[in-house]
Amino acid sequence: MLFGRKRKGSNTLEDNLAEWREIREGKKTVVDSDEGQDKEGQCFVVTAVYGSPLAQEVNTMRTFRDEFLLRYQAGRLFVSTYYKLSPTVAQFISNRRPLRSFLRTVLLAPTVSMVKMTRSRWSR
Repeated sequence: MLFGRKRKGSNTLEDNLAEWREIREGKKTVVDSDEGQDKEGQCFVVTAVYGSPLAQEVNTMRTFRDEFLLRYQAGRLFVSTYYKLSPTVAQFISNRRPLRSFLRTVLLAPTVSMVKMTRSRWSR
């Protein structure tokens, strides 16, 4: 999914990326029974673009994942696929300021705005 879970006891993107490499290589399972329910979950791509796991936009997308996407099979499939792909994408964009700015403006800002505007339709 566009959002990964933060490792317990870990606060760095590098630590989280290492865990997701293990998932991608099949050394760890991708979806646990409580996947996405950890409110500390990190959204790799959104975090890389906005520069902080504390950004309001990260929290908005994390809430969307937890309250909407994970309720449906298609959403869970999207999340699982995202878990496999997003660490590599986040690592690529994290040190490229022009790309982060472009993605923030063209992709994520409109997406986050749409999620916020439609919250009353999908929120529990």
